[in-house]
Amino acid sequence: MNRNDSLVQRCYFLTFITEDIDQVKHIYIMAGSLDAILILPTIVLNILLIISLYRSPQLNKPCTKLLYSLAISDVLVGMVIEPAYLTKKIAELQHSFGIYCRSGMITYIGAALSCVSFFTLTAIAVDRYFGVHSGTKYKTIVTNTRVTCLIIAIWVCCGVLYTAQFYFSRDLYFKLTAAIMGTCVFIASVCYIRCFVTLRRHKQKVNTLFKWDSTRQISLFSNQYKRSTYTMLYVFLIFNLCYLPYLCTAVSAGILGESAAIWGAESLSSVIVYANSLINPVILFWRMPGIRKSANVTRSVSHSWRRHDNQVTLSSPISDLHPQNIELLEMNRINT
Repeated sequence: MNRNDSLVQRCYFLTFITEDIDQVKHIYIMAGSLDAILILPTIVLNILLIISLYRSPQLNKPCTKLLYSLAISDVLVGMVIEPAYLTKKIAELQHSFGIYCRSGMITYIGAALSCVSFFTLTAIAVDRYFGVHSGTKYKTIVTNTRVTCLIIAIWVCCGVLYTAQFYFSRDLYFKLTAAIMGTCVFIASVCYIRCFVTLRRHKQKVNTLFKWDSTRQISLFSNQYKRSTYTMLYVFLIFNLCYLPYLCTAVSAGILGESAAIWGAESLSSVIVYANSLINPVILFWRMPGIRKSANVTRSVSHSWRRHDNQVTLSSPISDLHPQNIELLEMNRINT
């Protein structure tokens, strides 16, 4: 493709080519429209998830902090990354390089947030593994201090990996990203497989050695833990499915080079990645009764507060008003 050098502009590792943008402008419009739809529900659901995690006494555990980290990264995607991405698409369509450069830099912070989500989900898989295999030693292995240090380390490491884009070539960065993602997928897959094998073996032993009545409490606990493990497995699998198109696009860009078709595919695959931040809280609300109940309590409390405020505002007697306000009401009545 012959390109006029005057139409090619660079902003760090980003390339702005108006000729390629015009070829896929319809895809850009579609991607921007879908992104705009995702912004509000992503913010609302993740904020509600954070409040629900905070209010639920059943979820006051060290491992819950990992869900906090996941929800915070998702809400930042909705508050920062998705609006910046929408601005970036509009700037590309309007050929505004300055706005494109600034919004593009903000958008690529999403790579760091995606890294946080990936590492956090891997840590949750390891936590599930320890919960199944360590037994009574679990509380001594998984502590608040260790989980907090792990979360801080995850955010710092992801920030360092994000800045690597400014120092390494794009090909090397893509290879490094693919290697990290592959390692995380492998670790999480092994952990979940071992968890389900152990839980199934445990259930078979319980059913064989004891009667149902004497092991009802153990079975209920096993089923509850199995449901929780399945929930996090669903989150992890959907996360990988959402990132698979983007990963394929990145690999194609590394092999074939950047082009208009690659940019169009990257636009749509990025929106699918952002949609994962909306899907995560939906799955957690659907699969985890403790979070769902806490969310219902939060909504009912907020409704009762609004109803109480409206009743106070509408039914406040004149005797409760300040004398100056009474005079104003009387003057308004006379004037009307």
